[in-house]
Amino acid sequence: MKIANIFSRSNIEAPQDFNVVTSFNDIIEGLPTLIVGYDYVNEHYPDFDITDICLGKDFYWTFRKTEKRDKYEQDLKWFITKVYVDLTNELSYIFVDPIQYKKKSLLKILP
Repeated sequence: MKIANIFSRSNIEAPQDFNVVTSFNDIIEGLPTLIVGYDYVNEHYPDFDITDICLGKDFYWTFRKTEKRDKYEQDLKWFITKVYVDLTNELSYIFVDPIQYKKKSLLKILP
């Protein structure tokens, strides 16, 4: 199961949870997406703000490694961290000790 998209025309190393694609048609709709490459963004989104990484809701861009290496590495790390943090924020956790709780209490906790 993939948790986010990274679109780039060059090779990118990312965790296996990420859908790294070289064709925009291979992007999974509804997942956060990072577009890598100033030329592609400038061509397809001419009204974008170069100082703002955000292109829309859960839609981001960054420079390629050959365009601005420090910004690329910083933004890629930020995007990966953001996706993981957003996923963990949606989780709810209830500590359950099956030895201490009665069966009736455990059944109330389970959905």
